[in-house]
Amino acid sequence: MDIERIKAQAKQGNANAQFQLAWLYFKGDGVPQDYTEAAKWFREADAQYNLGFLYANGKGVPKDYTEAVKWYRLAAEQGDADAQYELAVLYESGEGVPQDYTEAAKWFLMAAEQGDEYAQFDLAKIYISGIGVPQDVPEGVRWMNKAAKQGHAEAKHDLSLMRKHDEQLVRKILANEY
Repeated sequence: MDIERIKAQAKQGNANAQFQLAWLYFKGDGVPQDYTEAAKWFREADAQYNLGFLYANGKGVPKDYTEAVKWYRLAAEQGDADAQYELAVLYESGEGVPQDYTEAAKWFLMAAEQGDEYAQFDLAKIYISGIGVPQDVPEGVRWMNKAAKQGHAEAKHDLSLMRKHDEQLVRKILANEY
């Protein structure tokens, strides 16, 4: 890998090179790990999700959930499932935004529909508990099953507990007979 070539292209405004250079600094791959440089190059590349991550975790920039929300929202509105999930988590916890379970459910749903297993699991818990959405246990079980089928360990465990509690009900729900 020619780091100097990547640096030269990044300085010339090549967004792909800027992103690649940011990632190299983030990982410390071929260059010393430097989150501040990573943040600089992610910003140049307009890598919105990555900037949200850096702000949420205080890597190379001051920890700032409000700024993280800003960057995650920009990426989420463009359909980035990872950003949608992270934005949902911030709404659920009330970090960087007022706590809003309905808004969290909206973003979890968007990410879940794109196949994000963590969003599917969290959405399942929301439907089962009825926090932020009308309680809908069958819908929660369906989302829990989707997450479990993707290998989400906690979803597998929770679904197993549900089956132990009421196997017949779970079967009916998953067969869309409920």
